[in-house]
Amino acid sequence: TYMRTDSVALSNEALKGIFAGVEKRFGKEYVLNEPRHYAATKGAQEAHEAIRPSLTFSSPDEIGLKGEERDVYELIWMRTLASQMPDSRQLQLTASIKANEHTFTATGMRILFPGFLRAYVEGADDIEQALEEKEKALPKLSIGDQPACKQAEAQSHETKPPARFTEASLIQYMEREGIGRPSTYATIISTLVDRGYVKKAGSALVPTLTGFAVTQYMENHFKDLVDVGFTSTMEKSLDQIAEGKAEWLPYLRTFYFGESGLETRIKQETEKKDAEDARQISLPTLPNVSIHVGRYGPYFEAVNPTTNAKVKASLPADIAPADLTQEAIDELAKQAQQGPTTLGIDPATGKNIYLKTGTYGAYLELGEEDETDKKQKNKRVSVPKNIPLETLTHDKAIALLSLPRPLGTHPETGKEIRAGLGRFGPYVVHDGDFRSLKPEDDLFTVDLTRALELLAQPKGTRGRAAALKTLGNHPEDGKPITVHSGKYGPYVKHGSVNATIPKDKTPETITLEEAVALLAARKEKKSKG
Repeated sequence: TYMRTDSVALSNEALKGIFAGVEKRFGKEYVLNEPRHYAATKGAQEAHEAIRPSLTFSSPDEIGLKGEERDVYELIWMRTLASQMPDSRQLQLTASIKANEHTFTATGMRILFPGFLRAYVEGADDIEQALEEKEKALPKLSIGDQPACKQAEAQSHETKPPARFTEASLIQYMEREGIGRPSTYATIISTLVDRGYVKKAGSALVPTLTGFAVTQYMENHFKDLVDVGFTSTMEKSLDQIAEGKAEWLPYLRTFYFGESGLETRIKQETEKKDAEDARQISLPTLPNVSIHVGRYGPYFEAVNPTTNAKVKASLPADIAPADLTQEAIDELAKQAQQGPTTLGIDPATGKNIYLKTGTYGAYLELGEEDETDKKQKNKRVSVPKNIPLETLTHDKAIALLSLPRPLGTHPETGKEIRAGLGRFGPYVVHDGDFRSLKPEDDLFTVDLTRALELLAQPKGTRGRAAALKTLGNHPEDGKPITVHSGKYGPYVKHGSVNATIPKDKTPETITLEEAVALLAARKEKKSKG
């Protein structure tokens, strides 16, 4: 059904299909006497039915889906059936064990009737075993028993701070507070990431210093506009306008041009405050440190307690505000006061090699900066994170500054192959064709033979699996056609053209001729589209 719906309503036809499917698959005891009806969340878009399988309610195994498509369908199928099945009946057990002045408790649970839980283990090799694994059994106990203590271990426990938002938990929060709609959630999160307000660390959304600066400025000067209640109330007003219960023009005029409208407030705030105030961050854990988000990245200003001198130094671009401790600030200030470390003279140019710390970490610079000519840039190269700074010798520094280094020429094209260090780590490149070095490869010792091996491998993309197999070479240009397993199922690849393998074929059975035909049809479709 419609993908943007957040309705929980099911049609009568769907309910009949669910009841028939439950009885056929699980038995009559799993069929409700009458359908369950659920209350919709506030502001739900109920013009469409709930997301559910088609009326046949076929199981994931019956429709031949694979990969993520199967996972999504299985989740929808499972929860749809479970929503119209009886409750699970469970026996909850609690045992209290007294030992002198202390009382210890143990809890257990036994499933008497699985109810809707039966749908959640459907497809398991051993359904009864899968249900038993959900149970937490206690040994047989009676009042007055004196169990022997075989082992006791004292463990400390500290209260943990609230977990960071993930995309899922942030959407749940917005749903609960009545902010946004299902069609806008993805846009809201992508805006936070694209503007650098948060960064992704695994599944967590970690706030950045830029995000802190923007949030603090808005909370200090436009607190009501970034309040959760304001956003929810505004959406109610917009809903009334959409329903014809309110006029849109008077609402917008009041909001923007009113006596305390947005235009007036912005003018007042910009007259009172300078731009520096908007870029400054106040952290309660660092009361004596002034943190700023500058044009060239975040930096801090502090006073050295020993020398009483004012220190200004860059902050790593990827550091989270929670990681800014006094110890980290002191170390960065110490490095800034010491100035760049000299690692010796570059024999090729006769210039000094300096080790410096910048926004993106440690780097080497060849020669001193020319204060009279800012356009004249010295050669710089980042220090790889796997090289500890204390082990960075003169020879290693010269080797880094020599990158990219030539390895030889390609036997087929005669063009140069080089090894270098880029944004995503060490690589080899030939005629604009890049391959990342493997963990076992060394940037400074990799040779032409190894580079040719890497360049001969089909080029993958970040997050995509490597080729499952090579079918052969394309008859037109002789380049390989490979089979891959992707997000939406298996596909064949030739150069930059991908074509999905039909459901009646598998990676094991598809032939080179069939792959060529699929790629030709896909290429023609792309040229027309």
